[in-house]
Amino acid sequence: VTVTDNTVAEGGAMWIMGDWGQSGPWTRTSGVKMTKGENGVYTGVLALPKDSKFDIKILKSTVSTTSGGNNVWSAVRYSSVLNASASHDFGEFTDNLIPNGDFDEGLAKWTVNGNCRANNTFFQTTPNSLLISDSSSYVTSDSFVLPANQVMRLTGYIYSARDSTSTGDVVLEVVDSDGVISQFTQKVNDVAKWTQFSKTFTTGDTARNAAVTLRVITGTGIRFDTLSLVSP
Repeated sequence: VTVTDNTVAEGGAMWIMGDWGQSGPWTRTSGVKMTKGENGVYTGVLALPKDSKFDIKILKSTVSTTSGGNNVWSAVRYSSVLNASASHDFGEFTDNLIPNGDFDEGLAKWTVNGNCRANNTFFQTTPNSLLISDSSSYVTSDSFVLPANQVMRLTGYIYSARDSTSTGDVVLEVVDSDGVISQFTQKVNDVAKWTQFSKTFTTGDTARNAAVTLRVITGTGIRFDTLSLVSP
């Protein structure tokens, strides 16, 4: 297994975590510590009997000898049955596939259409949320690579200061060709309270370029925040 990462703090570490028949799956103590080589490439060796079923992800920690510090799971999850020696490249390590999904960078990495802006008055996580003023306005994220054959979960929060009947649309679309991967409309359940939404889906047989679009269906002054697309 190889992973490319240049964001781990000096002294940080990565582990292969998973479920391959061990007594304590999904813990660092039953995982495999990966070794950092040149150019920020981590490698680890996982030896399993032939025909073993396994399910693995990567855990990144800012602390080298324990699982303390800032622990983050990889967004890509890999499942297979071992029939021969093999390797899997997790690519650039990221815990959230959506660029600037929490709007901490304002509207960087999002394309704005109409009256949309970063708002630092109401937010689910500091310092910003996205404010979409009306149903003719929307934003679309920069494209990202959606991994193949993965169960993914798209989550986020929606808010309205005035109207609990307001609704917003969350669309995950393939960028390199026509097609919607996942789409759902979320109602604001309570006035002046953040409502969480979540949608789980399975990706196709090949990796695809994708983007997320946020827009208002009914109501005005709808806010979105803390958008995340990860492997649950």
